[in-house]
Amino acid sequence: NPLPIEAQFAPVKGIVVADFNHDNFEDILLTGNSYQTNVSAGRYDASKGLVLKGDGRGNFKPLTLEQSGFINDLDATGLSLLRDKDNDLKILVANNNNLLKVFSLNQLQEQSLKILPTDISCEIIYENNSKTHKEFYFGSGYLSQSSRSIEISNGIKQIYITNNKGVKRLAFEASN
Repeated sequence: NPLPIEAQFAPVKGIVVADFNHDNFEDILLTGNSYQTNVSAGRYDASKGLVLKGDGRGNFKPLTLEQSGFINDLDATGLSLLRDKDNDLKILVANNNNLLKVFSLNQLQEQSLKILPTDISCEIIYENNSKTHKEFYFGSGYLSQSSRSIEISNGIKQIYITNNKGVKRLAFEASN
């Protein structure tokens, strides 16, 4: 399905996909703009950052800036999702010739699985037996890399991780 028009207001330089609202559907966080254009075109700076709420069927609804709390109207160059020393999730936004912005996520769960360097993907099975597939990358955008971890929220039944040799292992199973 096509993304909403709000995702096309300016060039996108950073994307993070995660379940930000803990409804077991992937959401998308975007940031961008470009100040490196020629004088006659002017800056491409109509983006203030965007959170797209996923419905699990490939549709995404844009949240307002007030709903998401994510605002970055600078010349963004990268976006990452990381855990700090206290295990709290942070969103880092790198901005060209400007400050690094850090946003805190309001978390409902404290548990996460760390991913080994040889792990390449996982299958998440939910209590309603729906499934999602995630791949793990070294680098998630222009000169940026998110933490290699999986957030475990309510409603997840099992997580299977596959390594670079094709070996699959059960990494998480909810207790009954």
